[in-house]
Amino acid sequence: MAKLYTREGWIDFEKMERMSSTLNIVIGPRNSGKTYGKMLYNHNHGIPYIFMRTTQKQIDTIFINDFSPFGALNRDVGSRYFCKMLPKSNVEAVYADYTEKDGKQIPKGKPVNYAVSLLQVGSIRGFNLDYVPELIYDEFIKHPGEIIQNYGKSDVMYFDIIMTLNRAREMRGQRPLKQWLFG
Repeated sequence: MAKLYTREGWIDFEKMERMSSTLNIVIGPRNSGKTYGKMLYNHNHGIPYIFMRTTQKQIDTIFINDFSPFGALNRDVGSRYFCKMLPKSNVEAVYADYTEKDGKQIPKGKPVNYAVSLLQVGSIRGFNLDYVPELIYDEFIKHPGEIIQNYGKSDVMYFDIIMTLNRAREMRGQRPLKQWLFG
């Protein structure tokens, strides 16, 4: 059996990727590097992705730049990821760089990643992000203390999102959307 952790105790995504499939469920202890390790791997290999959490409040909170999971990447690898809500969408766009004007950060270029909430986009069909090859669903297992409305329908919403994101990728000769579920 392959050792899936580095000497330092973090999940080794170089090994995980070699063993991966279309659907990858990674359940492990808190602070073992599931989310950060996958984001770092994708950063190092230039792989765009959609980052998903269950509720819009989670997305709204963690994608405030001070709380963003990209903050650790920016600090550790010198990147300049910047998050900005796309107008009228409840979708956070993640840009690789920004400029500053009048004390405000302005995105540079096109988004490289996106962040969405399951409960928000689960009811929307027809949007197109079929050029993004991976989905990272972080904290997909509800914490015992969380109260989440409509959580009982989350499986149906998840499958709707997968159908929307996957579209006709395989009929066009593309690989299916690769899914990473972390809990």
